[in-house]
Amino acid sequence: MYIIINNTAHTLNMDAITPNSAKSDSVELPYIDQLPFSATKSARIYCNVQPTQRPRLILMVEDSAGSVVKYPIKATPDEIITIMDRLYADPNNSKTGLAPYWEGIYQANYLGYRSMVRNKCDAFKMLADLMPEHAAELHRLASAAIA
Repeated sequence: MYIIINNTAHTLNMDAITPNSAKSDSVELPYIDQLPFSATKSARIYCNVQPTQRPRLILMVEDSAGSVVKYPIKATPDEIITIMDRLYADPNNSKTGLAPYWEGIYQANYLGYRSMVRNKCDAFKMLADLMPEHAAELHRLASAAIA
């Protein structure tokens, strides 16, 4: 798992991710390790993991002036599953930091994603594997629906 800054990859330490959201309405996990930035006040990893879209992990770094800079994180499906499994490790002891409503929404979406990955059922791969004429027809239908 890494971020890219000025064409250089910087590895993130997965053990430095705290499995307790800093916000009650979105999954933002504190990151407590050294970063290649000066004057960093705090860092969080925003996680949006759903079965219907590609997972988004973003490192949000707050500097001493209070400005937040966002860096997309490159992570494998197994790394994403490791992070999210830590968050939802004990379903009987809710310590995720999320409000119950949001915990249910995010956990259900994550479990759908994990099931797709573990069962090798990737909707994006299925779309990429369509025959060209079927892909063209799907594109035409989607374009007509948007118009």
